[in-house]
Amino acid sequence: MQWLAILIPILPGIFWLWVFYQADRFEPEPPHLILATFGLGALAIFPAWLLERLAGWVYPPFLGDVDAAAAGGPAQVLPIFLGCFLIVGPAEELCKFLAVRLYIYRHKEFDEPLDGIIYAASAALGFASFENVLYVIDFNNGGTVQWETLLARSLMALPGHVIFSATWGYGLGRQKFRPGYPAWAPLFIAAALHGTYDFLLMVPEPKVRVLCLVFMAVMVPVLVKQIRTLRAESPFRPGGPRSAEVAPFPPRAAERPPGVAAGLLTLCGGCGVLSRWEDPVCAACGLPLDKAIIHCGRCRQDIPHADDPFCPCCGTPIWPV
Repeated sequence: MQWLAILIPILPGIFWLWVFYQADRFEPEPPHLILATFGLGALAIFPAWLLERLAGWVYPPFLGDVDAAAAGGPAQVLPIFLGCFLIVGPAEELCKFLAVRLYIYRHKEFDEPLDGIIYAASAALGFASFENVLYVIDFNNGGTVQWETLLARSLMALPGHVIFSATWGYGLGRQKFRPGYPAWAPLFIAAALHGTYDFLLMVPEPKVRVLCLVFMAVMVPVLVKQIRTLRAESPFRPGGPRSAEVAPFPPRAAERPPGVAAGLLTLCGGCGVLSRWEDPVCAACGLPLDKAIIHCGRCRQDIPHADDPFCPCCGTPIWPV
């Protein structure tokens, strides 16, 4: 029963993971990589906790009042301010950032700018879901679930973590395809946003906590704008240089124009991007296509000859019959 109780606080994170995964429309990321990044984000809570404890050991008032405020006890404003902006925000965002930067950022599937936000959201939700377990489960009372805390965190803390991390995710997505783009500046901004949210939530004044709602209401449109901006730059968007790689395959070969192969793709010898077999030049680099390497438009497997009637791998008719 206790294991079931631990699973319950993770479910809202899985729900939000599915919601943000829907934003990746043109070339969705492999689910196993999304889940792996979610897991790395959950593990990032350990180095973040260590950094926070280390800072608290160096200067106890930093985290002493932060912990007291988080537990609903009396606390002073200045130590809370310093703890949120100099310790909690930077430590947690740095650890989530490294979970993405040191793993999936180098993967070949990180192939469009929006992937920065998608994987940042995955790591953030893994981190926040693990936090949910720690905050929501009362281990001193038989592992009971604190439902009010779970509801509040599901509506505020989980999407909040995504908003903070999407800031540096936006930077990573930019930097991957624009090497000169500064990725560290968005990380500092994310830490400041995280510190602002925590500070407003922990200040021992109910009227100030209401500002958290205002803060979230302002940040949600910013996140939507970031997603739309990077999605518009996707090379897989309709008409983009790599759109042929994800174009829907026609159900029947007869739907193709007469004398045109049914969804054949060819590899550009210059830039390595897949283009439609019937195109004379590569849509990405403009070089003429030699059409020496041919792929089936449905299963993406090699086809020995363009005049073959069927794909030897999946059996799809290539030419109208």
